[in-house]
Amino acid sequence: LWPAFLAPPSLACACACRACGEQLMATLRVPGLEDAKEIASVYLAAWQEHGEELLRGSSTPSRTGARDSSATPHLGPEALATQARRFTNFLRGGERLFIVAEAPEGHVCGFISYGPSYTRENFGEVMQLYVHPEWQRQGLGSKLLDAASQDMGSKPWAVDGKHVWGTKDNAANRVYSKAGWELTGYEKELVPTLSSSPVAVVEYIGPADAEEEERVLLEGSNRAMYEAVGLAMLVAVALVLATMWKPIMASLRTRSKAGVTANIGLRVLVDPQEVGVPTASCLDG
Repeated sequence: LWPAFLAPPSLACACACRACGEQLMATLRVPGLEDAKEIASVYLAAWQEHGEELLRGSSTPSRTGARDSSATPHLGPEALATQARRFTNFLRGGERLFIVAEAPEGHVCGFISYGPSYTRENFGEVMQLYVHPEWQRQGLGSKLLDAASQDMGSKPWAVDGKHVWGTKDNAANRVYSKAGWELTGYEKELVPTLSSSPVAVVEYIGPADAEEEERVLLEGSNRAMYEAVGLAMLVAVALVLATMWKPIMASLRTRSKAGVTANIGLRVLVDPQEVGVPTASCLDG
């Protein structure tokens, strides 16, 4: 299914390929299962180029003080086959949604995946955002993020917002800062798929879109209206009680006086022998 913002024709953006410098049009679209291998290629190419940056938050430095380069495995054909299967499962399962950027030649040059958050209820989460090294620093990552953000804004599982966990101190996080995403101050550690070492990550939360802001404003105005109506009802009840209090109390006093009678009681003659209690005597002596 096409997200509303990607309804054909697909969204296109102008980017310059770093390899040739030529101004080219990259098209954003929803991928199919046949794109899994190219998505995996972009993923591995980004790791091959920026693995050190992606592991910058690693908490397991080597004995010399440098981070252990063996934490990232060799990204060869075997890794490509493994990741292709992994992305095929993602695409087939549907738990994550994908948008890819397609170069004019027809190959995938970037992608973003997102879905319901694992850590925040009613939030969408950006799971992955990768651009092939030859297409980086041209605004393609921002285009992918904008497209995913728009789509999450229409999802019932993201009614409260969107967020992402990014490698701590990674320069690539500026794609979120530029789009108005802000650090929340929360940090944790994750073990990346291509590493055996835990990496420190920080949380960014996305800005509310127009629909979200309208919903929040509407909820606030409705809450204020309900509070005002409730207060008005309480005041009305208080006024009614204040007006009727004296007549009610006067009526109760009148009824109380009218209902008082002398405590005469009844006198009954009882023979103790007949009732089986010959030792009984009168209570008043």
